[in-house]
Amino acid sequence: MANKAVVDGRESKLWFRSSTILKLLFVLAASLLLFPVLAELRLPLTFDDAFMFWRYAVHVRDGLGMAWNPDGIPTYGLTSQLWVWWILPFTATSLTPDLSLKLASMVTGLAGMGAIPWAAWIGRGKPAAQVAGILALLLLVIGPFSYHLTTGMDTMLSFLTNIALIAAALAWRHGAFRSTLLVGLAAFVTILARPENVLVAFGVPLLMWLLVLPQRRFGDILTALGIPAALLIVDLTVSHFVYGTVLPLSFYAKSGASYAGFINRETPLRYFAISLPAALPALTLLTAFGRSRALLVLAMTLPVVATFLYLVTVRQVMGFEGRYFIPFLPFILIPAAIAAADNCSQRARVALPLGLLCSALLILQLGQPLVERANSAWLRMRLPTPITAPQPATRAAAPLPKLPPGEAWAIVANRIVARLPAHTVIAASEVGMAGAAAPDVTVIDLAGLNDQEIGLQGFSAVHLVRRAPALIWLPHDDYTGARAALLGDAEFRRHYRLIAGAFDYGVAIRLDAPDRRQIERIVVRAWHETYPGSDIGDYIAQWPRLNR
Repeated sequence: MANKAVVDGRESKLWFRSSTILKLLFVLAASLLLFPVLAELRLPLTFDDAFMFWRYAVHVRDGLGMAWNPDGIPTYGLTSQLWVWWILPFTATSLTPDLSLKLASMVTGLAGMGAIPWAAWIGRGKPAAQVAGILALLLLVIGPFSYHLTTGMDTMLSFLTNIALIAAALAWRHGAFRSTLLVGLAAFVTILARPENVLVAFGVPLLMWLLVLPQRRFGDILTALGIPAALLIVDLTVSHFVYGTVLPLSFYAKSGASYAGFINRETPLRYFAISLPAALPALTLLTAFGRSRALLVLAMTLPVVATFLYLVTVRQVMGFEGRYFIPFLPFILIPAAIAAADNCSQRARVALPLGLLCSALLILQLGQPLVERANSAWLRMRLPTPITAPQPATRAAAPLPKLPPGEAWAIVANRIVARLPAHTVIAASEVGMAGAAAPDVTVIDLAGLNDQEIGLQGFSAVHLVRRAPALIWLPHDDYTGARAALLGDAEFRRHYRLIAGAFDYGVAIRLDAPDRRQIERIVVRAWHETYPGSDIGDYIAQWPRLNR
């Protein structure tokens, strides 16, 4: 026993020989690395989808429930309703939606970074926690993790709940009902955070029971998997009766007519490649030391591999900087820290991970052309043929210039939608900022993510015109099918005045809308603020007469 104590002491000293000084240096490094992230808080938030959560949270705060529109009809429009409840307290403050959403994701992400060493400590004690702390700090330097700290999306919530699942699994003891209960509850919570976590929620406990636990009792695994399964059935049943669907509308919408001719060039292969550098330090440690914890590594990573195989089949709209992949980093980082802690006394092997890391970075750099070729091949196989939309004639000599990325969303939200009368009904495909700018305006989501009719039945120009929105901000250019259907519809041309290309996609005002004059004044004002010196009349659509 005495010899073992001496060895353990040497292991710890190898990593942190001057513990106090190194901890101070660690805090200083973390502060310096966080400075650019904190500076990001002063910039406008441009992640449009994040504002959808804010609109739902405001409606919950105002007593309307989980509803997209002010009519209070329950809407299953979000893949993470848990994130709505997390940002709900921010709606009671005087902070802007931009800052509130950024702070919410930053607090959650930093909590996750702090939880990584905690989970590693559960698995292997102080040496593993120290290695995990370094790996967590490296996330701010390598890869896109720091970007996701301020997106306002649910990415960091999924990251944090996955760490909680890992911690519960590492603390799992056979025959202990409390620890088994924690595993089951953590599995369910991580599914609530993001539905694609379902494979790790069930797979990690199952494989931990099969491969890692010293004794396997069927009662333990039945409880660990039965709790999330039972709660998930309850959740799906409640969703069916409350929302009319068991799954978020995005699962239905993305296979419907709204996405006919959808030519979005985002691909899961590119986003996976973008997210991969964040995992490289941990992967090098696993390569060097993972054999000592092979069963733990398999239990943690096999469900992740299965999840990634699923994610590459998913249409990752606004999957910027690998946001679908980043939440699964802890399943690599924490086993890597534990495995490295097992071998930290082997001085001769300390250089091996560094060499592997340099090699991995070099391979990654040289592999970029290969990734681009694979990405191009993916697009050739998966990208549909665009559907040509009728183009109206105008008096303009040239089309309007495209606005910088994200600027059109903010302009329409702040210069048009925020100024509309409260009872106005509008329609658009880019609805995040617009919906958050005026929670009391009814917004028809042309992409179907927050609209039950379009989400379940697909986009129909005929049905949209019958719903008579006073203003339509036409679908994004990527929705070639929806744009072609709308611009080719005779009733749309008859009932709407189209300003071609306005605010990138075109704006149409209903001629018989009750507040038409006021809406026109608002649009004209926004036009002059956005396109000074241009005559809006030059861009009014002039349609040829249709045969009847």
